[in-house]
Amino acid sequence: MKHVIKQEWMGCAVATAAMLADLTYEEVAARPSLPDLARTRWPKELCALLEGVTGSAWRVSTFWFRRPVLARFSFPEWPVAVFLQDAPFRPRLGQWVVVKRNLVHDPGERLAYTVSKYPLREWRITALAQPHRPAVFAGEQARRRIARARQVLQLEGLPWSGPTQPLRQTGQ
Repeated sequence: MKHVIKQEWMGCAVATAAMLADLTYEEVAARPSLPDLARTRWPKELCALLEGVTGSAWRVSTFWFRRPVLARFSFPEWPVAVFLQDAPFRPRLGQWVVVKRNLVHDPGERLAYTVSKYPLREWRITALAQPHRPAVFAGEQARRRIARARQVLQLEGLPWSGPTQPLRQTGQ
C-alpha cells in the first residue's frame, strides 16, 4: 500500500480511500460522485466512497460508548479505515487513517508509523470500516496493481511478462 497525504484540510477521507484503492489523491478527488469533504467524515459516506473507488462492498462498525484506544486495539490482517478522535466524549479533533496490521497510514503525516510509535496512538477509535469480503478485496487489489503495472510498461514500450489472464478469485 502506498502512503497518500491529504491535500485539503478535511481531505483525510479522500486520502484514506486513495490508499485503500491504490489510487492517487487526485484520482479520488476528481470523482463526480464525491460528496462534500465534511460529509466524508461520516462512516456511511466514507463506505460509499470506498465502494465507488474499490468496487468492493464495505461495512462499518461504530463504537458508541466504549471507544477503544488505538494502541490497545487488535486489528485484522487486512487494511481497514479507522476514524480517530482526540477524546472519548466531546472531541475537538478527528480524522480517518488506514491501519494495516501494525502500520498506521495517517494522511496528515509524511510517512507511516508502527502503532507503538504513532503520535496519536492514545486517540480513540469511533468507527472502523472494512471490506465485507477481505479475500475478494485483496484479490481485486492485486488485479488492479497488475493492470496498472501492465499499463505503465506498455506506455514505456517494454514487454509484459506477467500473467495474461486475470487472476482467479478464491474464497467466494
